[in-house]
Amino acid sequence: KRDGKLYQQSYQCGRPTSPVEEVRSLEAGESTGTSITFKPDAEIFPDLTFNLEHIQYRLAELSYLFPGLDFPLADERVDPPIRQVFRSEEGLADYLRFLNRDCGTLHDVIHARREIACGDANMDVDFAFQFTDREDARLWIYVNSIPAPGSETIKDGLRWAVVSVLNKHYLVRKWLKANWGQ
Repeated sequence: KRDGKLYQQSYQCGRPTSPVEEVRSLEAGESTGTSITFKPDAEIFPDLTFNLEHIQYRLAELSYLFPGLDFPLADERVDPPIRQVFRSEEGLADYLRFLNRDCGTLHDVIHARREIACGDANMDVDFAFQFTDREDARLWIYVNSIPAPGSETIKDGLRWAVVSVLNKHYLVRKWLKANWGQ
């Protein structure tokens, strides 16, 4: 749905089987957006078994990464079909509340979303954190909505930045001595 019209295109084996075709004009007040219906091709995918819990988790995760968008799921393999819509309004802040739902939290979620200049282009950066009573640190890093679990350089940089900012904050307020940690 774009520019007041509904379009469609079909694919088979990963290749378009038709051009993008205009189907109809949208009704007044009808929403816009993209819908994808996926039916796997047995010639490409050797295992056509879907893990519903995995798909639900990933759609919930995407709803946190793209706040304000709907991620509907329809599992028509069962009768009656399972239909769910995953949506988050606050994005990463909601995600952190969900992840920490069973932890004792020490403060509300701290969350910032900004567009920053990066060379000749702009980049969206979304950041949220919350300290809990857990003894271990848990970091979730995503790059272009893809989990990046092995991104040690990013994790180390993030840890350094957070500690540096907190140290400066504490030094300004004289909560720490100037030579603390040396």
